[in-house]
Amino acid sequence: SDRRSEAQSAALYARAQQWIPDGVSRATLLRRPNPIYVDRGEGAWVTDVDGNRYLDCNNNFTSLIMGHANPAIVKAVRATAAAKRKLLGENVARLFPENGC
Repeated sequence: SDRRSEAQSAALYARAQQWIPDGVSRATLLRRPNPIYVDRGEGAWVTDVDGNRYLDCNNNFTSLIMGHANPAIVKAVRATAAAKRKLLGENVARLFPENGC
């Protein structure tokens, strides 16, 4: 069937219209009748909140030239975040000593 599931997209679209003009922040979003709300991406593919899978031909306006969730980039981000975690905790404790951090 060429009908896609849209239940969660419809709910998100209704919610977004309360905060964002026309419920979307990008002019290129396809609406039929709801925009696509991407839940995750891998390589050139994205999956929306309703489980529908799409080839991302727009590739987020070319800002993701390495594709979605490129393993090398994910690994580097995780390593950097792990290394900075202690520093972040120390800074939060220093800035907000009243919280007992």
